[in-house]
Amino acid sequence: MHNRVRMITASFLIKDLMIDWRRGERWFRDTLVDADPANNSANWQWVAGSGADASPFFRIFNPVLQGEKFDPDGDYVREHVPELARLDRKYVHKPFEAPEHVLEKAGIELGKTYPKPIVDHAFARDRALSAYRDIR
Repeated sequence: MHNRVRMITASFLIKDLMIDWRRGERWFRDTLVDADPANNSANWQWVAGSGADASPFFRIFNPVLQGEKFDPDGDYVREHVPELARLDRKYVHKPFEAPEHVLEKAGIELGKTYPKPIVDHAFARDRALSAYRDIR
């Protein structure tokens, strides 16, 4: 798994879904064949804003913008998410915004062949920032 994808995943689980970073760290450690014990823990703590060299608590990756910035043509997504392989470049990082005719052409039915979003990022970001502010 590419390091950028690891950070986006960690940010999404920790800050969008409010899942304890240790659960993600444990899953990565037990599942990824290249999980390095020191790097894995340090990376999860960094994203959570709780490690010795932590990122600021207010750094919350927007998964769509990260995808558009680091995978502008959607090549990585298409390789690892075959359900989106035929989706137009404009929507490969946000299929939930694609018009019905675009989804149909790509063979995608949201909620059936590809899941609908489980959380609204803007809402989740505000919720995470509020939670972090409350514990400061």
